[in-house]
Amino acid sequence: FTMFRVALVITSPLEGPGLSAICRALMFAQELRDAGDDATILFDGSGSTAAAALVDPAHRLHALFQDVRALVRGVCRHCAHSYG
Repeated sequence: FTMFRVALVITSPLEGPGLSAICRALMFAQELRDAGDDATILFDGSGSTAAAALVDPAHRLHALFQDVRALVRGVCRHCAHSYG
């Protein structure tokens, strides 16, 4: 069995096609974790706004985000400040 090490870098906001892309990234992180692989999630660029929105319990992807939250290694500080 080969263990994979995968970094998922989320650069999309939670708008338009970005919502679908982020949902797929989080689900892929779940699949990797459940298969015993080493997955890491990073938020960069306008994706930093997504990280802020996903912690809101009212967001429809919040439960999915909470399930993989332990895999989140960070949000770009510069991007978070730049995007508010």
